[in-house]
Amino acid sequence: SIERRQRRQVTTTEVDSGMPVAAVVRYLAATKQSAAGPADEDLQNADVLPQPVAGKAYRCRRDEDKLIVTDEAGSIPPLDEFEIVAANMDSLGRTNPLARFLTGRSVSIGQQLELPNDVAEKLLGLGDEFGQVSQFTLRLEDIRDVHGATCAVFHASIDAASTNSTQMRLQVEGPLVVQADTCRAVHASFSGPIGMSETRGSLSATFQMTATGRMRVDITSTYRDVEP
Repeated sequence: SIERRQRRQVTTTEVDSGMPVAAVVRYLAATKQSAAGPADEDLQNADVLPQPVAGKAYRCRRDEDKLIVTDEAGSIPPLDEFEIVAANMDSLGRTNPLARFLTGRSVSIGQQLELPNDVAEKLLGLGDEFGQVSQFTLRLEDIRDVHGATCAVFHASIDAASTNSTQMRLQVEGPLVVQADTCRAVHASFSGPIGMSETRGSLSATFQMTATGRMRVDITSTYRDVEP
């Protein structure tokens, strides 16, 4: 069992043609817990350790298709820090695929939408180890006021699978709350089963390894304009 928690503050420092291309990200909190057992109590009793980015800030810039990450002094951070920041800030300077799909659409309560698979991959930050998304659906369940903004409450369902040397299957679902006027996601909570099957060994002695578990992703975001 592994649990990672982060609280990040992202401040846009440069905008090009309406697109944020540079930002400073501060890790106000970043912790990790791990336990050998799968039970919740095993994880709750595990030591809470800081991630290498905890309490630090980084400058990020999108240069065409390359993301440049430095520390506050302008130096390249250690690899373990760089990998975390690069994964968290990969969307900088890129068009929001969820907003692009939803902008201008009229959706009724109970209506279900089929979204492009790449939208889910970017929304969840799925890496190559999870393969490709095969299905991503949104069903509008409610209209709600969240922090003074009118929001659409969707039920999301996502399937992903990998069929290379390691076969992986992931099925998650849960609420996705999106601002109606900006199409920015303010909350997402997805959970569901995950399974893996892999062949190991040599040609003369092979064996099959299988594993199952659960994955959960919770994200909450707040936005505010830059103060003059």
